[in-house]
Amino acid sequence: MKEWVRIWSRTGSVQMAVSFCLSTAGESARVWGLNLDEAVHFDGNTYSGYCLEGEKAAAERAVMEKVRDPVFRKTFFKKAYAVLGDLLRFCRKLDRKRLEKASGPQLAGLYSAFWDKRVRATAHFWFGFFAAEPLGDAVLEELGKIRGKATKPVGHYSEAIFSPPRPTYPVRERMELLKLAAAFRENASGEKFEEAVLRHARKWAWLPMYDTADEVYGAGEVAGKAREILAAGDPKKELSRLRDEQGKRPAEYRKALRELEPAAGQKQLFEFAHEAAFYKEYRNEVRARMSLLSRGLYGEIARRAGLALDEALLLTPREITGFLAKGKLDLDALRERKKGCVLVQHGDRITIHTGREAEGIAKKLVFVEKTGVLKGTPASPGKARGVARIIHGPGDLVRLRQGDVLVASMTKPAYMVAMEKASAIVTDEGGLLCHAAIVGRELKKPCIVGTKNATQTLKEGELIEVDADSGTVKRVKR
Repeated sequence: MKEWVRIWSRTGSVQMAVSFCLSTAGESARVWGLNLDEAVHFDGNTYSGYCLEGEKAAAERAVMEKVRDPVFRKTFFKKAYAVLGDLLRFCRKLDRKRLEKASGPQLAGLYSAFWDKRVRATAHFWFGFFAAEPLGDAVLEELGKIRGKATKPVGHYSEAIFSPPRPTYPVRERMELLKLAAAFRENASGEKFEEAVLRHARKWAWLPMYDTADEVYGAGEVAGKAREILAAGDPKKELSRLRDEQGKRPAEYRKALRELEPAAGQKQLFEFAHEAAFYKEYRNEVRARMSLLSRGLYGEIARRAGLALDEALLLTPREITGFLAKGKLDLDALRERKKGCVLVQHGDRITIHTGREAEGIAKKLVFVEKTGVLKGTPASPGKARGVARIIHGPGDLVRLRQGDVLVASMTKPAYMVAMEKASAIVTDEGGLLCHAAIVGRELKKPCIVGTKNATQTLKEGELIEVDADSGTVKRVKR
């Protein structure tokens, strides 16, 4: 009998978990040919997703079959950007509506329309999860076959291919923050400084968000980062370096292709992976913007139900539309769900279990077996030693100090400040195109991804050595 094996772990909500599950059952089947059933365990703090043993590998093979299709490679990003753009446009219109004036059926209609677009977009989000690792492996395999004029190590060419062709949102925000700091180099205080900080915070409020109830990027954090930049040196020089680095990227990529002299099929694969490096981060940007723009909708649902925002996010889509139509909610069931629950998805059907029933199901969900030596995929080269900080969610980030090693199931926008402080980054999930890998390369931090069980094997506060050249993590005796 096959076991349920953990494939992801996030802080989030039932709304997030259900969108993950339903997108793999419907839209993902059409886009990717996937047929994946999931179980999601919520322990009161973290949501962990499981699939039957071997199904994740089967899903990765299905995605790569698509990616190997030349026609698919030519059309995927155009279609994906259109789907994500459709979601954002709808969310912006939704954010401008006076939802308190909508009738119950009207609000239910708006929610249903939003939900359909969210699930469709989430199916395209899955590309980054299922394709990152096998796509990276495919590129490295082809690089190993090529001779051409190439004289540099494979790592040099893979870095050019896996570097985003355009500045990603963390880089764009950093550049704007450097501009702000440079403008107030002589006096990082006063009314004009506060006004500039507030404008920046409003523009980038969505930056750290992964789900609707997450905290926004506040003016206090912006002011603190601006002052840290000023204390570290000349922001104009840092801005110039960053602009120069970003500006050289297209030429470095074109030069790599000239030296490699890839065959037509290989070149198309490299170009697909190059665009995927940007797309992976763009989908995170869309998810973060959606999280903020949909807050008014969920807030209005919460207000009518007499719930807090995070409680409303524990409801399923059917419960929300049912409440808006009939005005009834099972509050006892919701209170039990808040303590912990298990969602089991089969096709387009989802059941939610709580109490002892959930505990019984949870016992059948297994973690990856722990090992003494941690190995993963080297995503950004280098070596570092530091204290391990196990990060399960944004609330854990306060423990991380300058020079610590950030260890997480995966990274997300809310972790950016901590990633800048960390001496190295280690994740359970991901491949060469995941968020941690891309940001690690941007920050020039040693980064190892796809260890499967770093958060389970390593202990909080122990000294570790990260060798991102070989992809190993070792404990160090003090």
